[in-house]
Amino acid sequence: MFKNETLIFRINFLIVLLLLQTSCNVTKFSYDSSESLSSLSGSNSDSGSDSVYGSDVETYTNSTPPVNTPIVQQACSNVTGHRVQDFNYFFPKPQETCNWGNNGNLAIRNGFFQARIEQEQALALENGAIICDIKFSFQKQQFLYDDHFILSFNDALIASSYDFQERLTPSFGLLRYDWSKMAGMTWDNRREGVLCPAGGQCSWPDTDIPGNISINYPSILFQRLMAENLNRNSHSIKFISIGDNDNFDCEHSDINFSMKVDYVVPLQ
Repeated sequence: MFKNETLIFRINFLIVLLLLQTSCNVTKFSYDSSESLSSLSGSNSDSGSDSVYGSDVETYTNSTPPVNTPIVQQACSNVTGHRVQDFNYFFPKPQETCNWGNNGNLAIRNGFFQARIEQEQALALENGAIICDIKFSFQKQQFLYDDHFILSFNDALIASSYDFQERLTPSFGLLRYDWSKMAGMTWDNRREGVLCPAGGQCSWPDTDIPGNISINYPSILFQRLMAENLNRNSHSIKFISIGDNDNFDCEHSDINFSMKVDYVVPLQ
């Protein structure tokens, strides 16, 4: 009896040690920026390996919205006058890898963000249209990217596989894409993850691993973007793939998705 109890105690002790070691290997971002607040939700999906971020997604928000936010919210709160359109987008797999040393790209250098490929498509609405909400719907597809990616709306980062806050400037809580500030920055594996704006529910696989993508955002995100410039009539979706050192970098699989855009056109 004593031997059995001793064996059980040793097994339980080893299990406790294993659990403690696993929990100590989990890393989360923490920001001390006075401009932005952060909250955590979301996950890597179908990655085939455990991400150090587990079910976490880094998010950005800002306590001070654009001054015209109440105007946009009032226009969107009207029960009547809403229009809804579906837009389909296709970002094909690039027919080339990183264009090293050209168009703002740098030469090959392992462990640094050296080059990118940008793909951009327009969102066409009537003049004066105010977007109240956008719902994304991704076809079931095996999403693969090498090495990292950014998805932006009007150059505001709405999805990213890396924390670029070190170089990119936040405005009203959203980082703004600017390759000139990113080129040549060091690649730190601890800053990889699933990053999307506050309140968003996002998931996609780790770098170089195929998997599904899903993103969903609260309507206030787009309303605040509209409030930044009430006279803006052109909108764009941009997919940026980024690499560092080989002939497979800046590649990504074909990406198909649709956007259901809810908007109003106030009387002039």
